Amino acid sequence: MEGFRWMRGARGLGAALVFLGFGAALLAYPAQVQRGLAQSVLYCLASLVPSLFPFMVLASFGVRSGAGEVLGKLLGPVTRRLFRLPRACGATVLLSFLGGYPAGARGVSLLLEQGKITREQAGRMLYFCVAPGAAFVVTFVGWGLLGSLRLGWLLFGAVTLSGLLLGFRIQNRENSFGNQILYDMCDPNKNPWGDVTRLADKIWLIGRSYAASPERRYYRKKNESGADEGRTEPETRGDGTGKYFQETAEILCQDKRYGSLTARLKELTPFRFDGGAEDIKLLKQGIVCVALFNEMLKAASEQYDREHNASIYESLVYRNQISFCSKFLHFHVPYSIFIIDRFTKEGGRFLCSTRTQKNAGLEDCAIVIDKAVRETVNACFPQLKISFESINTEVGDDAMGAVKEYIAHCLRSYRFGCFLHDKLDLSPDNAACSFPRMIDAIFQRVKETE
Repeated sequence: MEGFRWMRGARGLGAALVFLGFGAALLAYPAQVQRGLAQSVLYCLASLVPSLFPFMVLASFGVRSGAGEVLGKLLGPVTRRLFRLPRACGATVLLSFLGGYPAGARGVSLLLEQGKITREQAGRMLYFCVAPGAAFVVTFVGWGLLGSLRLGWLLFGAVTLSGLLLGFRIQNRENSFGNQILYDMCDPNKNPWGDVTRLADKIWLIGRSYAASPERRYYRKKNESGADEGRTEPETRGDGTGKYFQETAEILCQDKRYGSLTARLKELTPFRFDGGAEDIKLLKQGIVCVALFNEMLKAASEQYDREHNASIYESLVYRNQISFCSKFLHFHVPYSIFIIDRFTKEGGRFLCSTRTQKNAGLEDCAIVIDKAVRETVNACFPQLKISFESINTEVGDDAMGAVKEYIAHCLRSYRFGCFLHDKLDLSPDNAACSFPRMIDAIFQRVKETE
């Protein structure tokens, strides 16, 4: 502690000496200081301001006038696909490269003030919309300092290319640090489905990260009449050794249905959220994968307990793992599998309900969702329905209710995705993360208001 205080005192003493030194220099050489300041101001007025100020004015005009919207439509495909930004950003991105960081910063500020972009999108734009533009690099550096327009254009090309590459790179930073680790871990190109050890690790890490570990099987003991006598905890549950996860993963890989599950998952492609037949097919297939994995996981748990908890195995009742299975498979196919848990289920029900008269809001947001908004959400493809019978997969009687609940949740989630896509002009191509993940985040934040 004494050493820390000494270091802090020494740092303060050094700053004080620098301050006194500069002050003394200003008093000792007033003519040189005055001449240097005058030259700097003239230099700025003669070179920098003429190069940069017109583009700042142009940036403000582009954002505030209809010119920005026209350019946004023309540059929309580029900004959506390359940077995953709304169409309205097209003019600002263009002017930032031409006019440089003052024009870019001003344009981003205006877009944020007008509510055309989010704070997250504004932050991403500031990574690559603040480079020196053509006005500065070509006019001032190239012609003014180097005496060559050719060198100025070469420098401008290098700066522009680096900005484009940076903007493209950061658009892939879609998720929080923790979630991105799980997405990377579940990338089949990095960790193949057939690797038992890594499958065990994925089940362990995702389950515990999302409070849905299949290790927590919540068994109930029954007496001879079939009535519940309360829960019983197998001795090997949660022993901290990872034995359950390793052996369960081995059983899953040996299951004859495992190959069919992985093949179905590989066939899944991102939703278009257009209500088309292809999307309905993908939605059904995703539901089938979650239902099938639930059956496989329950069977694997039963086999594990048959071997390690034989004395109480007959009295155990296994719960469905639909919540865990949806989360686990979502990380493998993030654009095609919807997540369900108690919070998203309740939020989705309230957000998509037209029966209640109460309003809803989003946590930490000044957004009110009234009945009119909910009716608009439900108006998106109201004819869209998926029956339990149509998913065409074998499900145990004890899982039928959970699977039907998941089907209903997927339909609500998909309709809400169509609402975002159609009514709010939000494309899956320019969303900050996958639509299923974004919808899950919105449903979790729905709170009932007065």
